[in-house]
Amino acid sequence: MPSGIVSIWTHKAILPEIVSIMHGLGCRYVENLVWYKIALNNANLDRASPYFRNSKEILLMFKKVVFTRTSGYSLLAQGDGFDIRHQRSADVVMDFEKPTSSWINEDYTEPKPEGAYEMMETLLPDARYTPETGRGRLLELWAKRCQERRPGWFSIHELKPPLTTTVETAPEADDLEDEALLARIANDMDLDMDW
Repeated sequence: MPSGIVSIWTHKAILPEIVSIMHGLGCRYVENLVWYKIALNNANLDRASPYFRNSKEILLMFKKVVFTRTSGYSLLAQGDGFDIRHQRSADVVMDFEKPTSSWINEDYTEPKPEGAYEMMETLLPDARYTPETGRGRLLELWAKRCQERRPGWFSIHELKPPLTTTVETAPEADDLEDEALLARIANDMDLDMDW
């Protein structure tokens, strides 16, 4: 990636690894957004976590800047010309968690709140949809199949293969009794039943 902005949804348990990977790719941390999840009954959403209960997802934003050497010893930063508008939107979105049954069959992760998209469009005004050009410059990987496409966004959805499970059914009690009876009869008749 020559230059750009990368936003990644993560959980606090793997946050250090995400930051380390992105720094290894030459991306520096810029900002974050927290999605504070509320349960459908309007209570705090509490998920198990090693230390504190987990009730949020974190959207980390990184900026990739490539430096090229000009004449002499000066460096020119390519990709640092992004117009990022800091502090124009809140850094917390409070929204309801979507019921798992509404997305689990088609997607790997749950749909993200509209406020996250609005935050990115506000922070990156030159990248969002403009009627003059008829397009935008925002890309969403692993977009949700059920969500309406936003103007100016290129969305890529990975098709989730249908869930196939093989369930071995236990023999019914009547079948077990029949097999036991046949085994006793064969034993009494001194027959070999390995046919």
